[in-house]
Amino acid sequence: MDKDAAASGRPAKLQKLHDLRRGVPYVSKSALEGILKTIQEKGIPEVVHTKAMLEATRKEISSWNAYGSLLQTCRVIDVHGAEKDLMFVNFHSFLHGLFKQGDAWMCLMFQKTNFIGKLDGSMSQEHVFCNDVVNPQLTGVLLQSPDPEDPPLRLYYRFRILVQDGAAQKFCLAMKGDSDTKFCVKCKNCICIKSSRQCDNDSDAEEDFSTAKYTKKSQLHLASDSEVLDSWQRMEQRFLSETPKVFAQWEQATGFSFSREALLGSTRLRPFLEPVSCYMHDWMHGVVANGALNIVGYLFLQAMQEQGLQSWSSFRDYLGFWVLPAATKKACPDLPSLFDSKRVDACKKSSKLKMQASELLCIGPILSHFASTACAGAADQRPCKALVAMVFFLELLTSVVHGCVRGKELGKAAERVLQLVVENDWEAWMVKKFHWMLHYGDSLQLHNCLIPCFAMERKHKQLTKIGTPIKNMRAYERAVLEEVVSGQLFKLKQPGRFDMSCRLLSQSCKATRAMQELLAQHGVTMGQVTICRTLKLAGGGSVSTGDVVLLKMQSALACGILLANFGNGQPHSILKFLDFQKTLADAAEWKEAHDNQAHVVSSFGILCAVSYFKSSDVYRTLLPYHARNLLARGS
Repeated sequence: MDKDAAASGRPAKLQKLHDLRRGVPYVSKSALEGILKTIQEKGIPEVVHTKAMLEATRKEISSWNAYGSLLQTCRVIDVHGAEKDLMFVNFHSFLHGLFKQGDAWMCLMFQKTNFIGKLDGSMSQEHVFCNDVVNPQLTGVLLQSPDPEDPPLRLYYRFRILVQDGAAQKFCLAMKGDSDTKFCVKCKNCICIKSSRQCDNDSDAEEDFSTAKYTKKSQLHLASDSEVLDSWQRMEQRFLSETPKVFAQWEQATGFSFSREALLGSTRLRPFLEPVSCYMHDWMHGVVANGALNIVGYLFLQAMQEQGLQSWSSFRDYLGFWVLPAATKKACPDLPSLFDSKRVDACKKSSKLKMQASELLCIGPILSHFASTACAGAADQRPCKALVAMVFFLELLTSVVHGCVRGKELGKAAERVLQLVVENDWEAWMVKKFHWMLHYGDSLQLHNCLIPCFAMERKHKQLTKIGTPIKNMRAYERAVLEEVVSGQLFKLKQPGRFDMSCRLLSQSCKATRAMQELLAQHGVTMGQVTICRTLKLAGGGSVSTGDVVLLKMQSALACGILLANFGNGQPHSILKFLDFQKTLADAAEWKEAHDNQAHVVSSFGILCAVSYFKSSDVYRTLLPYHARNLLARGS
């Protein structure tokens, strides 16, 4: 009777939910679910009108005022000499609140592109580093702990790293960048060379057909911070004495887009600026976002096609055998579709692999394995070697976070790639992003890190999501910035925001009956534990049930299929281990164990999930660079 009553009541419940959804302004189903769950847990607020929402937003923002108002306005000058208002986030008041909570990659300013493009100069940092209220290098920024019993923290910081895509770095440092004859601020002798490739009418208008010629670090004449600053000072003097025509030639020769309002022209910032040392090339844009790997990947597949291997269609079919980890499968739910006929035509038209950076990260190692195995019979192996070297360079970049890559290794790998590009007669495709490869190692050696722009690029989606529905064009920038900042401040207050430990993604997941039976087989009762399909790994990354994972067992590398994750004070996982069979250059083969037993292990030992394909009872897994040494020691 109870089941019948529940069944008879369900249509009415569904109709009520449907009426609610259609009776309110449209939001996605997942968004509405989140809204209803929050109301169910916390109740309906006493005030619900839009004016109260704006009041609440501004009240939250106004409370972050330790070093003045969080949102401040300054007067800026455009290229025509007119003054305009610019709103931005007070970095020091933000830091004061950040110490209590915390969130990286915070939006500090929001303006339309056409407004920024008309400003004279660039993005000034005077408010951050030369503030009238606080001096971060001499007196520091005093930050109060959330616990009144704890002593306050005094934070000192200086201008150290500038990492953005090429266009943003150009704008910040008033340099012409890749659009100029002298395109590299780090080098004194690098000039672009017109490529022998011809730009057709269908090519992207922003396509760069000029190239860089140097392939070794020893060929570069490196500039120093003082030399660049001295060059800027000489440009200031020429600006006052030369004619506009002559001065434009000096700009072309030096690579500067001179402005008296530029960052390098700030007398207050001049003692702190290190334009060469701080300049960190973003490897996301340099390698996988219309970068070097996009070009080398295309040239490799085209070279194999010309040798009669039908590489485009063969690689599409080859991708169908591979299974990605759950985390990366979100970026590439259908691998073969990346090389369907339309996508291949687009690649051939642009002479590079046309895909998102996240997609290329997924298929890059698979393409390298394809080159070293399926294409091993090609008469000319030079394209294969170039592709493998290029993907190896990418693997070094992605492994920097594991602390197993040194700057010198990156430098040697970069030279190896550039040498092979030349040996394949691909110099005409060696655009200026190939030159960036020679500088990643220096940045790693100097700063002990390499920061790609993936997180910053994802911020664009948040701004678009908030900015698109806003129709008030009179106060558009203020409205968007208030919403973005207040949303980020809310996230700062959520517990575990910067918890980088190994842990379950959620503590509220319900176990299926099969999961309960599996846990019971290992003596685990549901009253004692929490379970979750996804496990966050220490330092970043995640693995999910069904993934093939690598884990460290003592000093050796092991492999298994992840069946479950649970926590009872510490995270644990249940795996079915695979027996090691053999190793290849970039992969390993494992065989299903005959006992078919599941084992409970500490989740702290799990390194990562891997891409694999299965043939009969044998799993071939790709091995990330940071995992290969462990396998070598254990085999």
